[in-house]
Amino acid sequence: MKRLDEYKDLKEKSVEIPKELEYIRTRVEARIAKDHRRKQKWITFVSGTVTLCIAFVLAVNLFPAVASAMSNIPILNILAKAVCFDKSLQKALENDYYQYVAEVQEKDGIKVFVDYMIVDASRISIFCREEKPETAKLYEITIQGQDGHFLRTSGDYSDFIIGNQEVKEIRFDLAENEVVPEEFRLGFIYNQGDGKRTELSFSITPDPKYTKVVKSLNLDKTLQIEGQTITLERLDLYPTQAKLIVHAKESNTSIITKLSAYLNNSNAEEEYQPVSNGVVGTIDDEGNTASLWFESPYFEEGELQLHITGIFLIDKDKRYGEINYVKKSITNLPEGVILERLELIEGTLKISLQYRSLVSNYIYTLADITSKNKEILQKSSVAVMHRLEDDDDVFHEEIELADYQDGLYQLVWGFTREFPLPNELIIPIPSE
Repeated sequence: MKRLDEYKDLKEKSVEIPKELEYIRTRVEARIAKDHRRKQKWITFVSGTVTLCIAFVLAVNLFPAVASAMSNIPILNILAKAVCFDKSLQKALENDYYQYVAEVQEKDGIKVFVDYMIVDASRISIFCREEKPETAKLYEITIQGQDGHFLRTSGDYSDFIIGNQEVKEIRFDLAENEVVPEEFRLGFIYNQGDGKRTELSFSITPDPKYTKVVKSLNLDKTLQIEGQTITLERLDLYPTQAKLIVHAKESNTSIITKLSAYLNNSNAEEEYQPVSNGVVGTIDDEGNTASLWFESPYFEEGELQLHITGIFLIDKDKRYGEINYVKKSITNLPEGVILERLELIEGTLKISLQYRSLVSNYIYTLADITSKNKEILQKSSVAVMHRLEDDDDVFHEEIELADYQDGLYQLVWGFTREFPLPNELIIPIPSE
C-alpha cells in the first residue's frame, strides 16, 4: 500500500489515545543570524498542541521499527490526527520526501541512532533515538560544515515518548544565505556528571536532490497599510515551509512587527496558515518583520494568493521601555502589560510582567533587556515565561539582569498591537 493510501486509511479510523503515551517538549533558545544585507533575529512561538501532533506523526511514519515494536498501543488515529495539524509534514510524507540515514554511534555507555532526515534548501530535520544511563544528560547539539565552521541556524528539538521508546526531532532552520553543505558533522554532547562530558559525532551526507529544493516566486509588491509602507519581495516555497520575504520602508513612523496573513490555493481550495510552532519568521535590525513563515503548498498545483487581514505595529518612539529602579517604573508599557515587580536583590534586577496572549494558547516573547546602545544582553539576562494558573491565556514573564546599574538599561518590546483591516488584501502570487 502506498504512503498516501496508508494515510487515508488511518485517517478514517477512530482510536482513543491511551494513557501509555506521554509527551515532552524541549526547546533550544533561538540564535541571532547575521548577513551582508541586514541582521535578522529569529522569532519563535511555542504551541504544545501542534508540537504534540508533530511528535506522533514522525514516530509512526519515520520509524517503522518503533511502530512495529509498539503494535499493542493504538496509535493509528494519533498519526492521522497529527498530520492534520502539520500540513507541510503531511504533504512531504505523502510524497515520500525524506532520506533514510541509519547511522549509529556509541561511546561511554551512550548510544545514538540517527534514523531519518528531511532536508531542503532552508531546513535540516534529523530524527533520532538514544540509549543512555539516567545520569547522562544531553547538553548540546551542534552542526558543522565540512570546513569545521558552525552553520548559522536556529536550532530546536522535540523529545517525545511512546511506550518505552523516546524519539527526538532535531530541527535546524538555516539563516539567510547559509546553504546545506555537501556533508555536515552532527554532534551530541552529554554531561555525565563530575565534570565528565561525552561527545558523539556523525558525518552525514544529504542527498543532493533535496538540498537545493526551493521555488522562488517574485512579488515586488509595495503596500500602504495603516499609514506604513511595506514591500512584499518574494515567496520562497520549500517542501517543509513557505517564506514570505518582506521589507519595511525606513521612513515609516511605526515598526511593523508582524502581518496577519495566510496563503490560499485556488485549485485545491486549501488555506496555508502561518507556522505556529518553533521559528515563525525573522526581524531586521530595527525590529520590522523581515520574513513570515507558512505551511507549505510546495507539492500542490494551482494559483496561489496571499491574504492579509491585519498588521501589528508599535510606534518607533515607544519601542523601548526605560528602566528606573529608583522610581520603580518602566516607561512605554504596551497596552495590556502590567508591571508586577521591580526589585534589586544582591545586585540582580528582577522584573515580573503580566500580559494576555494576543492569540489563544500562544506564548510571545514580551521583551528583551538591552543596554542604552541597544545591544541585546544575551549572556547576562534571563527570561522565563509561564501561564497564570487560573487563566490559560494570561502569562507572566520574569526577567533577571545581573550586575544591574540604574539608568543604563532598557527593555525592547516584542509585544505589539494588531490593527485588523476592514477588508482583507488579496494579492495574486505569480507562478514561476
